[in-house]
Amino acid sequence: MFIIGQLGIINIYISHEIRPMDDPLSFELHNVTNAWPQFMENIIKDLYTAPWIPLSACVAITISVVGFFMLGEGLKKYFKKTGDYI
Repeated sequence: MFIIGQLGIINIYISHEIRPMDDPLSFELHNVTNAWPQFMENIIKDLYTAPWIPLSACVAITISVVGFFMLGEGLKKYFKKTGDYI
């Protein structure tokens, strides 16, 4: 989740293209994504101009982790009160 979110913020996704070779039964797999250093070149400038972007991602991840933790703990307490559940 962390890696996909970080790559999604700067629009980096891995994509491939299948190209046929000279032989009709053989194919090559080519990576057609943009160069990563090209996106990382201005990342510090972008962070200083819009600091809310990484902060909002951190807040969203924190809320989801804490929410799942609280949901799990609540379910444990509920089933422990009502008796053995397994």
